[in-house]
Amino acid sequence: MFFSQPLSLLPTLLLLLLLLTTTTTTATDTATTTTTNAATITTPTAPLYEGYTLVKTVAITRHGDRTPISFFPKGYQWEDVRGELTGEGLYQLYQVGSALRQRYIDDLAFLSSSYKSSEIRVRSTNKHRTLSSAQAFLHGLYPPGTGDTRADGDEVTKDDAALPHLLTTVPIFAESRARDTLLQSYKICKNAIASIHHDMRETEEWKQKELESAPLRETLQEHLGLTKELPLKKTPSAYHAINAEIIHNHSFLKDIDRTVFQELVTLKDW
Repeated sequence: MFFSQPLSLLPTLLLLLLLLTTTTTTATDTATTTTTNAATITTPTAPLYEGYTLVKTVAITRHGDRTPISFFPKGYQWEDVRGELTGEGLYQLYQVGSALRQRYIDDLAFLSSSYKSSEIRVRSTNKHRTLSSAQAFLHGLYPPGTGDTRADGDEVTKDDAALPHLLTTVPIFAESRARDTLLQSYKICKNAIASIHHDMRETEEWKQKELESAPLRETLQEHLGLTKELPLKKTPSAYHAINAEIIHNHSFLKDIDRTVFQELVTLKDW
């Protein structure tokens, strides 16, 4: 957030979407907390930022739940292509949008109750899962009933709705990966990324972790049905594949020993 005067900020919470997290301050002592599947938002109940004027807020979030990017021989063969947003992912981002509506429209009256192009700009990476996440977020921020009508004045009825259910459309802007210096600048120079990865994997710390994790990766290799060793760099992909099956109640990989799975969680976060 940006204020008209300097103010010490605490980091918070939220994450639109590759586009839109926010920060909050210690300017109030009382607050209520709302928790959803996708976000936890603290809503002040005392006068907010007394003596300051809220000028701008930037919200940044990842996409919602998605199918795995890497598939494994013993794993569930997802019908959707790799890395696509799931129904759960749509719901998560809808909840995030609803939470931000509560905060910035209902509680703070910072945004208008319906979309105005002068108030908000939405930016996403150019991928199906992020663009769909942005749409779901915006349906939460501007739900049915807040859209445009074909007529103005006091006699407007539901039959004057521009779209069914008074739906709102909000433009979502995206650039190709090659031109996206805002959200994907780290991917533009592939040689630089390759060099960083190479240097990282030559460190003693990486080599030590390879030795330490060898028994776990051997267990995962068998569980996933791999004929070759599971490299350390691929353990996050293994985690996402198994975790997705646990979330969506598929029976191929979710029967993994819980201790092994927890070790995998620790390893992928290393």
